[in-house]
Amino acid sequence: MSSHKKLTEYPNSPDIESSSEEYAERFKGKVGKWLLLQQKNATRNLIQGDNLNILDVGGGHGQNIDTIQEMGHSLTVLASTEQSLDPIRDKFVKQDVQYDIGSFLDFPYADNSFDVVISYRTLSHMDDPERFVAELSRVARSQILVDFPSTASINLLYKPAFWIKKKLEPSTREFQSFSVKSVGSFFESDRFEIETVYKQFFLPMALHRMLRIRLFSAISEKTFRLVGLTSLLGSPVIVSLMAI
Repeated sequence: MSSHKKLTEYPNSPDIESSSEEYAERFKGKVGKWLLLQQKNATRNLIQGDNLNILDVGGGHGQNIDTIQEMGHSLTVLASTEQSLDPIRDKFVKQDVQYDIGSFLDFPYADNSFDVVISYRTLSHMDDPERFVAELSRVARSQILVDFPSTASINLLYKPAFWIKKKLEPSTREFQSFSVKSVGSFFESDRFEIETVYKQFFLPMALHRMLRIRLFSAISEKTFRLVGLTSLLGSPVIVSLMAI
């Protein structure tokens, strides 16, 4: 998992891009909302416990806020800069959320400060993923949820086909793909082990957004899941890790 390749214009602050209005546009419209719903449902199913104190690292465009609050948990969102925090804070001004700013390589919290730590759309864009994982593990008391593109998926074609994806979605960023095994072994050294693996889609999300046919997306992905293709080659992957 070791890598220090510069993947973004904002090394170790990928939330600057994922919190932008341009990025949020990906999840508007019927298909975009459907894609986001799959992540929300997975999050609801994976979080274990009641009245939890949850940290969302790199809150993106606030996609986890409503879900976590509907479940009755308290939420803190950690952004790396004011630039990445302002769009979320402005959009969810009425919600009871604690907003903080701090380095993703040195969280401004004591050890075991949160019951659950969530970080979506962040790990694969970090220039120093090892240190990021260590910080997630340090502040989490019992559970961590992270997502990442899988090497066992159509992402095998990522490098030769990246220019196509970039043409379809100009806001596309370079990213690293990981195997479930490599992510699990890395977190295990920081006292967490994978309990549940949830693979979200068989077809690339960019293809669903390009087609803009919600019924096709729903039926095709249900079919792929039923026949076992998603469990083999699905991506992105959400893993739930529990403290050892």
